Amino acid sequence: MAERRQAARMQLVRVDEVDAVAPGQPLAVEAGLPDAPGPVPPTPGGARRGRLPRRWWLVVVAAVCAVVAAWQIGAAHDRAYVRRITAVPGLVRPLDGPPRALWTAPALSATSGVEAADGRLAVVSQVGDELVLAARDLTSGAEHWRRPLAKAPTGDTEGPEVLCPSDGGDVGPLVACVVTPARSLYATGAGRRSGTPTTALSFAADDGRALGRWQTTDAVLDVARIDDDLVLVTYDHDGYLGVERRAAASGTTRWAVRSDDLLDLARATPATTVTVVGRWLVVHGAGTLVLDAATGAVLLDEPSLENVRAVPVDGDIATWHIGTGWLVTKLDGTLRYRLPGAPTLAAADDGSTGRLLVVDSGTTLRGLDPADGHALWSQPQVMDLVSRVSHRLVVAGDNRWGVLDPRDGRELWSVALGEPVPWPPLSDGALVMGPGDSPTGALRLEAFHLGDGVPAWTVALPRHVVSVGVAAGHVVARTADSIVVYG
Repeated sequence: MAERRQAARMQLVRVDEVDAVAPGQPLAVEAGLPDAPGPVPPTPGGARRGRLPRRWWLVVVAAVCAVVAAWQIGAAHDRAYVRRITAVPGLVRPLDGPPRALWTAPALSATSGVEAADGRLAVVSQVGDELVLAARDLTSGAEHWRRPLAKAPTGDTEGPEVLCPSDGGDVGPLVACVVTPARSLYATGAGRRSGTPTTALSFAADDGRALGRWQTTDAVLDVARIDDDLVLVTYDHDGYLGVERRAAASGTTRWAVRSDDLLDLARATPATTVTVVGRWLVVHGAGTLVLDAATGAVLLDEPSLENVRAVPVDGDIATWHIGTGWLVTKLDGTLRYRLPGAPTLAAADDGSTGRLLVVDSGTTLRGLDPADGHALWSQPQVMDLVSRVSHRLVVAGDNRWGVLDPRDGRELWSVALGEPVPWPPLSDGALVMGPGDSPTGALRLEAFHLGDGVPAWTVALPRHVVSVGVAAGHVVARTADSIVVYG
């Protein structure tokens, strides 16, 4: 991929040859300006062709300097644009043409097994009877280092589970993974999860040297990452849900909280997730918790049987309860306003659409002012918000994906598939790239210009592709046992 370049614009500068003039008479010079008024009278004895002005080179130097300065300003602007887009997790580094397949490598199908780390790509895969973590060069795929994580599963075991959490951006010089060893398929109840040690491993991204190793005997339900810390959602031996933030390398506990809701494992295990949303942590599944990510202060704690959902909105909390719908309240519980649907969170957001709150009621999308809930627009729409980029809303749902105008919610363009959209579309700030049908029935990656939907290019994808995402600004296609990196 290359940085965008603006063509330098040159202005024609022309210096006319002039007749010799008597000392003190004006000299008419044209440099993209109107001619000097009146002819210059010839000297006595007839006209004679004169030389260029003695300082003609100053005009040329000034013109060259202007061109170079304009090019440098354009180049600096383009570099800043590339840096800005690439710095947003989930956005593709700006492309100057169709991406090509750079390399392929074995990888586990789990989505958290690939992450960018200090300019490399850390990939979890199975080699022989081991699960390993390998750091690969982004351009060539060359393996810089490899470290074992755990034994691979056998016929009578489940797992192991390997989670290397990130927000989709580059995690920096420290790679951290949480590994739960394989468990017997014949174990039942809490014996299947609780009490089985889970190990956290940390490595230096540049050379793979071990930076730390520690364990917990609580069942780990999900993991998130904040800077160089891990956030673990756990289920302890007594049946309580816990959330703790610990240093990834040393295991030092920053803070830990335990829910008051006593759970059984069957309710705790399915679909319990932790999500980092700005300065907050949101836990869903085994109860609903909202915590301050820095201090662990509990802002909301609802039992799982209440089926409460929570989404941070403009520094406050939007919650959904049976019978009340969506309410936006202050942290002290004071009601601010009601919502006509569920507030949405974009997977990638470059900040270009401002503080617009997009609310989804199933068949309608609405744009609201988050300060007071005032409706700015409302449009019939079954597609869901995916990303906010370059003053546009990228959406997808059912068998379509496309782009909306955030000023009025109007659909600018969309693409229809012959099947449900298998993965959300991507963007590099100028294009939107999503799944497309091919004459053979295989899926391919199709790109359209963000603003008007004009087709840009089409790229073939590997057979049996499962998903297409972004890592380190590169497009990454995944199959059940491999990845293909494009650039």
